[in-house]
Amino acid sequence: MNKKKLKKIIVFLLIFVMLPGVMPKSGLFADVILLQPPKQNRITDIGYIKELYKSEWYADLAWEPNSFPPEADEKYIIIGLNEISKGTGQVIQEAINIPLSGSAASFQFTEYNPEGIKHGTIYEAFLKSSYRVNTPTGQYTIVSQRSNPVKFLTGLHVSVELIPGTNHIRIKWDDVWDTTGRINYQILISDTKGFTQPPPIPDIVAAEIGQPGSAVTVNAAEKKLEYVYTHAMPGREYSIKVVPLPNPSVAYAIAEEIEPVPIKTDILLKAQKVGYNNEGD
Repeated sequence: MNKKKLKKIIVFLLIFVMLPGVMPKSGLFADVILLQPPKQNRITDIGYIKELYKSEWYADLAWEPNSFPPEADEKYIIIGLNEISKGTGQVIQEAINIPLSGSAASFQFTEYNPEGIKHGTIYEAFLKSSYRVNTPTGQYTIVSQRSNPVKFLTGLHVSVELIPGTNHIRIKWDDVWDTTGRINYQILISDTKGFTQPPPIPDIVAAEIGQPGSAVTVNAAEKKLEYVYTHAMPGREYSIKVVPLPNPSVAYAIAEEIEPVPIKTDILLKAQKVGYNNEGD
């Protein structure tokens, strides 16, 4: 490179740096480097809160309190939720974002909070830190990188009904997917409180769902799975639980936390003629 070209480049760089608003002060870059995402993002508890007539699903997310620079203004912790789609296992990036105060160190998910959260769905939660800072060259928003992600499964919606004319019980529940496909399940059904009545229903293996000969069918229209229990006795009350069995990396409510769904079978009566009167009836 000749001296004439080099001189032009140096002049251009000097003008660029001196222009107001083009480049923030070097101290700002130090703040960006120092702004870390919240640490130890984790699910600390997940299950059901038992109320008088129903149980409500919940999951508690927690992290270490975050540090911000002294000049930081409008400080936030942002929870991002990636949603894993039913039927495909595709990841919807940042399907939900939840801005919280910068001093926040926990959040409780419920069936209705945040708005838009779906039942029977696996989410991947991550955290980011954010703040604004005023400088002589303007106002800037600084956002950290994402924290470690954690996955959790929201509560399943389960319904039961008798197939008309029989005591067969149709059990229907959410078709849950992870990025690797469907998950496994366990169905507990009994006419006792302890769920000890034999014979047990074999665990439902994800790879067999919807296949020829499988006991579990796919209701694609409702994004549900169905299983028909054919061994119920008449005049009994049964209690049913559908227990999800996702990958070990996914937090979920265990069987002991899940409230059973009750259903009563009928006493089926058949009328039969046993005699005739004088009129031949």
